[in-house]
Amino acid sequence: MTTVEAGAETWPKVFLVGPAAQRISAAWNARATQVCLDHGLQGLHAESAEGAVAAAQSKFASDRLLLWRADAVIADLTPFRGRATDGAVYWQCGFAEALDKPVFGWSGSPDDAAADDGGRGDVTARDDVANASLLIASLAAPVAPSLEAAVRACRAWFNGQFA
Repeated sequence: MTTVEAGAETWPKVFLVGPAAQRISAAWNARATQVCLDHGLQGLHAESAEGAVAAAQSKFASDRLLLWRADAVIADLTPFRGRATDGAVYWQCGFAEALDKPVFGWSGSPDDAAADDGGRGDVTARDDVANASLLIASLAAPVAPSLEAAVRACRAWFNGQFA
């Protein structure tokens, strides 16, 4: 397990992924980091990457590095710009699963997703169900209703309170 020293304790590193983390809001990152710290975890955040191919390649490299360094992933599964989870989250969770790292999911209000839809509705219901089923099957715990609940489940996993 990769850990950081925090006083006399060592704290597992968790990579926070998904639409909430990708908005790169200083306030959200600070709150998410504090929630993790309150539960003895160190939250890792991806760097912001906008638009260009070079930036996308940089984000890809950054995600890979953080996934290798992390001990677990906490994924925001809230629908993003449509009815499905952000496509990058599927990749990040799959990569973590391939590395045999536990993945903990959470989903906020469906109303949050509707605001991001832009009226496109470009994802089919069949694909939504298939992708969500594959992702949920790989999670270390049931989908939590909030970031805080997912962090608590992750901490319980590291404490050996469930397999």
